[in-house]
Amino acid sequence: MEFMSQEWISRRFKLGSVGKWLPDLDVRIQHVVTDGPGGAEIHYYDEIVDGALVGCGLGDIERPDVTITNLWADELAVMRGDMDMFDVLLAGRVDVAGDHGRLFLLVPTLTSARFATFARAMVADVA
Repeated sequence: MEFMSQEWISRRFKLGSVGKWLPDLDVRIQHVVTDGPGGAEIHYYDEIVDGALVGCGLGDIERPDVTITNLWADELAVMRGDMDMFDVLLAGRVDVAGDHGRLFLLVPTLTSARFATFARAMVADVA
């Protein structure tokens, strides 16, 4: 499967929409992934309502609460577990715009074993 393809997004929604991730949190996250193959820039989004993933897709979401800009190689390495997302953030290779408070509320989820399992499943057969 191709990383950041429509098939990948469909898998992301299927795996991510099972149960609640965050208690009582509504957040719209825009992801911008740069330096992809051939210099591509990919936009995708997640919409979480009442703690559950209710939507994700390629492209842009209207009125995002948070926009996270990351490098393709770093995004893939973090999902594979080869890099820690906070190391990438502290190294200054991630740009976060918008409501940092809402992003802070995501930290317990993003550092959980459940999220690590989800992320690994997202890239299990990505070349």
